[in-house]
Amino acid sequence: MHSGKSMLMRGIMNSQFLLLFCLGIWPGHTDISASGSLHKLIFHVWPSTVIPIGGNVTLQCITFLQNTKCVIKKEGTTLDLKTPIGVIDWEFELSLPKEWQRTFEFHLTEVEQSDAGYYTCECYDSENPDEMFSDEILLLVTDRNVSQTDTKRNDSLPKPSLSAWPNSVASENSNVTLQCVSSTPGIRLTLRKGDVILDSRLPHHLTQGTAEFRLTNLRQADAGYYTCEYYLKESPDKISSSSDSLLLLVTGYLYKPSLRVCHSGLITTGEKVNLQCQKPYNLTDYKMFALLKEGTSSPIQFQDSESDIVDFTLQNVTLNDTGRYSCVYLQTGPPFRASHPSDYLAISVAISPSAVSKCYTKCTIIRLGMSAMFVVFMAVFLAEAWNNQRVSLSRPRPYSIPGLP
Repeated sequence: MHSGKSMLMRGIMNSQFLLLFCLGIWPGHTDISASGSLHKLIFHVWPSTVIPIGGNVTLQCITFLQNTKCVIKKEGTTLDLKTPIGVIDWEFELSLPKEWQRTFEFHLTEVEQSDAGYYTCECYDSENPDEMFSDEILLLVTDRNVSQTDTKRNDSLPKPSLSAWPNSVASENSNVTLQCVSSTPGIRLTLRKGDVILDSRLPHHLTQGTAEFRLTNLRQADAGYYTCEYYLKESPDKISSSSDSLLLLVTGYLYKPSLRVCHSGLITTGEKVNLQCQKPYNLTDYKMFALLKEGTSSPIQFQDSESDIVDFTLQNVTLNDTGRYSCVYLQTGPPFRASHPSDYLAISVAISPSAVSKCYTKCTIIRLGMSAMFVVFMAVFLAEAWNNQRVSLSRPRPYSIPGLP
């Protein structure tokens, strides 16, 4: 039978191993972030950056250097912290690396409106005099009777725009960057999924008014509707209207449909072209279809259909409609499942004979006009030269006496 101390040791070791596993660290493995750096500060707020008046919130600053002291500040003012929480005593037992997490916490209870503002974490390493700074986090305090999405919206502020690059329809495990853009100066941009705030950032210094939110290793849970908004840095309680919703789809959970063109012969400019997308049979829960074009950042058309087949129509096609197309079928509500894209269908648009004729006529008129202008210019030039010559001949020449200088 194990002693009480031994059982306690095993329990603590198991709990620490579970924590290591959740953080992605195990003996011999120290890469816990995308950059693989243990020196980066992790600063976050729990349970949310939007807290109702009277609620509680915890600010946590995490570092992975043992000889580091950290402070949490609100707009330059240092807050009183609890004793750092860390795992040091079991380092030998678990064969942990020397760099191990230390957590500095600050608890706000029964928050008031005055607690709203920007918070940061700053750390100092005794072996490295350089300071480490976290990103700013904006904490908002709202009235309990007002929803998060309606918090002091200012209709006079122009709403931002939200787009996805390279595409809002992405495959599983791929990466997508959501770009929130606003022309309003002095702001901080925030990304939401539904009513939940995911991240808040300052505009990039090279692209004023633009903040990029990168989503990596996409999963089905990442699919859904996203919006962005911004706060005035000088008045963080004022929020803009939300951008138009962007539907992010993560493909790969359903069999791919087929796509074909319903057109005979050469496709020429000005014509109407139908593209027919057909999903597999007996998938009645998926009634929405989306048409995709390679090189565009979002679906170019959506169509709802009760049947397995839907027609997408390209009206008055131009040369810009040339390209490769595909389609998917999807759910417009949670969990927003989307099929694999269909195989690409190449569409080539040629200039119609009538368009060629019109272009030829326009070109002829332009050439005739330019020729007429040239003739007029030459006539004016020759007239001016003749007039100068005539004036020169009409002037009396000075009389000269022979023998005189």
